[in-house]
Amino acid sequence: MPSNPNLPAPWAEFLSEVDQSLSRAVELHCSGGFVLTAVHGLPRSTADLDYITVVPRDAYEELERIAGRESKLARKYKLYLQQSGGVTDFRRTTKIVSSN
Repeated sequence: MPSNPNLPAPWAEFLSEVDQSLSRAVELHCSGGFVLTAVHGLPRSTADLDYITVVPRDAYEELERIAGRESKLARKYKLYLQQSGGVTDFRRTTKIVSSN
C-alpha cells in the first residue's frame, strides 16, 4: 500500500510495514471501522482492519503471521488485520433468498 497522508497514525506506518513484509502483492477487500475512518473520514477508533477477502486466497496465512492479532506488528502498533465473517469467496457463499 503506498503511503497515504489521509490515514490516521499509526495506520500508515503499520500498513507500510505489512507491505514491506509480504512476499508478493496482496489485495484486501476491507470493511468495518477502518473503512469508515480511512475512506469516509468518519471518526471511529478501531484497532483492527477487517477484511472480507484476500487475493490471492492462499496469502491468508502469511497475512496472519505478519499482521494478525498475535503478530509482532500487532504488538508493536497495537493494530492488526482480521478476516471478518469467515467469508472467503462470495461466489461460493452467496445464495438467492426468496420471500415466498
